[in-house]
Amino acid sequence: MTFWDQVRSTWNATVESADRAVAAPSVHLKPMFRFSLYRPKVPIVVTGDRGAGKSLMYDAIVGKVGTTYAPPGKSDDAEPHKIVLSTSSKRVRCAMVVVPGQDSREREDALEPMMTGGAFPTGLVHVTCYGHNTVWDSRDRRTVGDDFALREGTLTAESLRQRNLEQEAEEFEKVCAMLRDAWHRKSDVWLIIAVAKCDLYWSRIDKARDHYLPGAADSRFAAALRGLVAHVGESNFAGLAVLPLSCYPDSHEFHPTLPMARPELDQRQATVLVNRFRSVLGDFCGRR
Repeated sequence: MTFWDQVRSTWNATVESADRAVAAPSVHLKPMFRFSLYRPKVPIVVTGDRGAGKSLMYDAIVGKVGTTYAPPGKSDDAEPHKIVLSTSSKRVRCAMVVVPGQDSREREDALEPMMTGGAFPTGLVHVTCYGHNTVWDSRDRRTVGDDFALREGTLTAESLRQRNLEQEAEEFEKVCAMLRDAWHRKSDVWLIIAVAKCDLYWSRIDKARDHYLPGAADSRFAAALRGLVAHVGESNFAGLAVLPLSCYPDSHEFHPTLPMARPELDQRQATVLVNRFRSVLGDFCGRR
């Protein structure tokens, strides 16, 4: 099985598990004690465009999402975390930094010490959402939509989603450019593309897969991913996965004048996806 065939196979198995709501082997993951004397050994960076769901992903994998959960709002600052990841055979302490999505001084300050001067993350989780980015303020949602309508002439959920996909690809290209330098001549690195909010487009999940995974006709995003792997070298990756993820099924508003997108998965299926994500994360972290 080729490198990309294996990545595609992992995606397909994850989708099948969610469709059947089959319990996945779960890895235990929890925050480290605040004043622990142990130092994390695996540096992980979480990147992604603004509103993709990076902070929500972290809350989900450490078990904070429940019946009384309230999704976090916009994050302007980097969010450093220390976590303990327990598998059946070992315990791994990780330092995870969730980087702001919007271009800002905070974003640059978070990435620079981890990507330059010989420093590099062992693993990187890049969060995407197939164009379903959240704009936190309703007034901002209206402004974004109105500006888009003035430029393009037509405002639809699909036109806004395509706009978001272009911005998402541009953001990923920037991340890939930094990783090309940070991971040059490095080995045992790993990358996970978390395709989040997939409960909103589960009926089109195969199209989402083909958008993010290299294939016969690469999207802009897939081309950037293929180029990164070619530059670093397939053999230097301890792991690479592209995974559908739903942390908290919820409705999505593209614009106040457009119909809401409704979840197509229930919480039980979302839990399967989170557990599958934890399992892959634990596997990759345990390979060092």
